[in-house]
Amino acid sequence: MLELDGWEGISVEQKDLEFGCIPAGYEWMLRFAKVENIDLTNFQDNCNLRESNNLFTVACVIKKKYPTLNIKIYCNGVEYCGNNFRSTDDARKYKYIHPRIRIKNDFRDGSEKVTCIEDLINRQIPCLISLPTVRIICSQKVINFHIMPVVKIDAQKLTLIDYPNKPVECSRLDVIKYHGKFNGGADIAWLLSLHS
Repeated sequence: MLELDGWEGISVEQKDLEFGCIPAGYEWMLRFAKVENIDLTNFQDNCNLRESNNLFTVACVIKKKYPTLNIKIYCNGVEYCGNNFRSTDDARKYKYIHPRIRIKNDFRDGSEKVTCIEDLINRQIPCLISLPTVRIICSQKVINFHIMPVVKIDAQKLTLIDYPNKPVECSRLDVIKYHGKFNGGADIAWLLSLHS
């Protein structure tokens, strides 16, 4: 089993329960990495785009305020097609493009993503992944995503942290399946400045 050292001592309260898991996740990674010179007092409030939150858009807000921080992202979400937005013009229209945020889009499948997560945890680099949550609303199945940090991985499962500090387990096979099955199920982000 691979595990982030000292993850149990980090507690981040998700301030916006409806849309705030991504800002909370980035705050969790910054706290774990002990990144200095970042004001975490109102961090989540300052980078919460609410309905426009995704790993890329929130990272762009963070980069605008903290330009030396590098974040690496793999997104296969609705707004993206392969290499971040459908085009550079599309990204500029949303004002979310930033030259120091890179999109990783070379996982062939979910097993490669899980291997990447394993490598990151082995190097003590925190990452965020996206897991689907299903709710029934008016007899319709609604799929949303919850973004959480991965803190452990073994041959069978991943352990993630639901905010503030509740461990949640997900099988490796489910993470692999979600990667290809859902737009957004492939999403992953980590701090590039810690990754060699």
